[in-house]
Amino acid sequence: MSKQDEPILSGNVYDLEIPMEEIIEDFKETKTTKKTREHKYFNVVLKHGDEVECNIQGQQMKGKLCIEANSGNAIYICQNKKNGSAPYNLLGYRYAWHGTVISRFKIDSDIRILNVNGIEVESLDNIKWDKSIKKQQLDYNSNVFSIYINYSAKAKINNLEVIINKSDVLKDISHKKSLFKLVSHGDCCGIKMLYNFSWKEYGTTSYDSLTPEDDLGVLKCIFDESNRASKMAHLTDQQSEQIRFVKRLGFKKIHTFKNANGGNIINVFQLDYKDVNLES
Repeated sequence: MSKQDEPILSGNVYDLEIPMEEIIEDFKETKTTKKTREHKYFNVVLKHGDEVECNIQGQQMKGKLCIEANSGNAIYICQNKKNGSAPYNLLGYRYAWHGTVISRFKIDSDIRILNVNGIEVESLDNIKWDKSIKKQQLDYNSNVFSIYINYSAKAKINNLEVIINKSDVLKDISHKKSLFKLVSHGDCCGIKMLYNFSWKEYGTTSYDSLTPEDDLGVLKCIFDESNRASKMAHLTDQQSEQIRFVKRLGFKKIHTFKNANGGNIINVFQLDYKDVNLES
């Protein structure tokens, strides 16, 4: 790839030089089962029979693409190293590995295509991802919300800036795993419960490694102008990291009891709006 063709990183704006209308069409296509034997992928077009160099589950190999006309967005990497789901035509190879094209930036599998017919595929490995805390309603009619860490970046496409989420681009989607869930109390008191904390490390980020800015982002997600009712959390003694987390947020332990079901010690924490500083 020549210097002129290399991706440009300007601050945290990643310039892919892809027309906006193509991006829109890509996402329209991938929401259907359009019958096609080619797919747009970064700066290349994947076609049936293309010679590719790729990485599958961390193992680098060469092979050919099999794209069956009736397979919607499915592609197969035909090669001699990884045995997986196979198409009707292995193109002379012993094995194949299946993937589904989600968008121009993502194949929903352990496949990362590096080179197509001698053309190097652009990489987003060096992109600078901005971290933020988000709240997402899990169902339109539900009062349950997921509080999670989101990674996104600004992409400059055809001189227009758009936001790309990490889950739309890379295989790593661990950031979409919830830090915890938030649900309204069943009665009319308005109190919301924090529950479903992760028992293990949250992806590559533990609760202890969250920054003060992250903690503030969490508080802003669970409290706002129209949501000032108290928040509560029930945590067992074994959830020591999660207990440290809610204490950092300002929660105070108001009660302890022994769960008759399993014998666990349950710690009840409460946080009132009047004790929260959302400005710092």
